[in-house]
Order: sequence, then structure tokens, then C-alpha cells
Amino acid sequence: MVILKEVSQPTEGIKLAAENVQAFYKTDSLGNGTLYITDSAVTWISRADSKGFSVAYPAIVLHAISTDVTVFPSEHVFVMVDQRKSEEDDPMYDDDGEDEEEEEYGEMDQSEDGMPPGQWITADNIDQFQGGDGMQMTEEGLATMKRIFGNREHHDDSME
Repeated sequence: MVILKEVSQPTEGIKLAAENVQAFYKTDSLGNGTLYITDSAVTWISRADSKGFSVAYPAIVLHAISTDVTVFPSEHVFVMVDQRKSEEDDPMYDDDGEDEEEEEYGEMDQSEDGMPPGQWITADNIDQFQGGDGMQMTEEGLATMKRIFGNREHHDDSME
């Protein structure tokens, strides 16, 4: 369960502010509010009671745009948060005693072994993760990455 709290509207480094954005936790609507994308965090503040959440980028382990309305009723931005990386005094989730999230993150941590903290795989550095003596990814991870990024020979710089 998400715990909404008093959140201050960002004032610096705002890259995007979008009103009338509906936030969800799993399939539960948190209502409509304003979404702020800043240099350091993603913040959503409810229009109804001015409560919301703010997630610093280091706590975001995955984000994606989904247009598959067979999975969710509308197009959306999916964000997966590592609760352990969020501030301890600022919990986003209610601890319900279940270890599902811990197991999921444990599996994720195992696939990230050997990768320096804060290092991202981008089109510019993808070659260092594609095999050779310094291989740091599993075969499944490499196959997924190749499926997502495609063949480097067909990289389109106009997309950056």
C-alpha cells in the first residue's frame, strides 16, 4: 500500500509539470494530481488533498512507457521503485510483512553483480556489456538487451 504524505511542490530543476495526471499503485487509483519531473526526482501531488509522493532517481530501478491497453486500461508510464533506496524516514510503501518485494529485488540484485553503482547501460557504453572477457550479464540479460536495443550497427543517432 502507498502512503501519501505532505509533499512540497518542486521549485527548482523542473523539466516537466503536467496537471490532471492520475497516479496508480498497482491497479488502485490514487486520484488526479500534478506530476513534476525534476533534475533529481519524480513528484506527484494530489489535487484533492495536496498529499503525494516524491521518488529520487536512484530509487527508480525501472521506468517504461506502456501502450498495451490489454495489460492496463490506458497508456501509462510504469515506474518500479526500490524501497530500500528511498529515504528511510520517507517510506512510500506500507510494510505488510510480506517478503515478495524482497525476493524480487534480491533476484534483481543478483543480475547486477559486478556493475558499479550508478552506472547505466546506454547506447554509448553498451558494447562493454556484450560479451568478451569483461562480460557482466547473463545470456538471458544479453538477449533481452539486444531485443530492446537492437543491433548496434543499426543505431539511429537521430533518436537521441
